[in-house]
Amino acid sequence: MTKGASRKAFIFDANVLIDFCHSDPAILKIISECVAQVGIALPVLDEVKALDEAKCVSLSIKLIEPELDIALAAAEKRGSLSFQDHLCLLLAKSEHLICVTNDKRLRQECEKEEAECIWGLEPLLLLVENKGITARGAAEIAQAIHNVNPRYITRSVIHRFIQRLPG
Repeated sequence: MTKGASRKAFIFDANVLIDFCHSDPAILKIISECVAQVGIALPVLDEVKALDEAKCVSLSIKLIEPELDIALAAAEKRGSLSFQDHLCLLLAKSEHLICVTNDKRLRQECEKEEAECIWGLEPLLLLVENKGITARGAAEIAQAIHNVNPRYITRSVIHRFIQRLPG
């Protein structure tokens, strides 16, 4: 894919946004500009204390106000998914967005529903492919994410990520 090429937009889950906001929030704008539009559902924004609507605008994050029928469907119990996770799934499916999450339950439900889903560090790989950042820069951001979230972004996750980087 070339820089600026048309691609499905992303819908980020709170866990990924929190990781990026605590490591390098400016990378979200670069992802939106070089890979695909970063989006967040307004109810999910409430979970991300480091972001508000003005900050989202400055980082080129698209705020998504779910239609009433989607919000009502998300409020219906779906296994162990939270309202916000269910909302990400439904928006990914109905709006043909790529769900970006590290939540295993949400990933499993996306797979069941055939909604496209990628891991939280994968937009960095796409960014490197599109020459929006160097492989070294992506590795540094991934390491910073590990430093703020070592419980879920473990050393082995970082090791596998670095192995996937070109060069």
